[in-house]
Amino acid sequence: MTIQSENQQNQRVIVAPKVRAALTVLPDHGLNATAADRIEDFWQVSRKHRNALTPTQMARAMEAMIQRSDEAEVAAATVARLLHPASRQWVSGRIATLLVQFYTTVLPEEVHAAIARDWIEALDGLPGWAIQRACAWWIGPENPDLGKRPLPGHIARFARDEMGGVRMIEAAIRDFSRRQISN
Repeated sequence: MTIQSENQQNQRVIVAPKVRAALTVLPDHGLNATAADRIEDFWQVSRKHRNALTPTQMARAMEAMIQRSDEAEVAAATVARLLHPASRQWVSGRIATLLVQFYTTVLPEEVHAAIARDWIEALDGLPGWAIQRACAWWIGPENPDLGKRPLPGHIARFARDEMGGVRMIEAAIRDFSRRQISN
């Protein structure tokens, strides 16, 4: 193994792409390593070179992600599970846990209820794993605004960003289906 390929392998492990992170939420995702690697590679290339890739290059990369119908079926089942929205009760509890870490003043119960509704509305339809990762990022050392209280939009935006890998898998499934129909 050359030094360059060893560095690439190490970088691949360190980067921990969001596709792989999303799939680790469901360890029984069923994608074989080759399909998962193809998806991971596409995710990395598309994030780094989003504006540099031509439509033809994007199409070729999408074709390489899912190549067989069994991979498409497993990927579709995985996406369905990964996109399952969190319950309102779970969202309320997770956000309460997040916000209690920041200083709060004593407010009337009606105000707390209104704040909770804002959070639930902003995070409605998002999966729990993405909300959890967004909350963890917000209170983690990578956040440049560490120590500042988040707004609902902050967590919603980061949760949607976390779902980028899942959206890539969805696009690959759609692309595979179109190719199957046209063949």
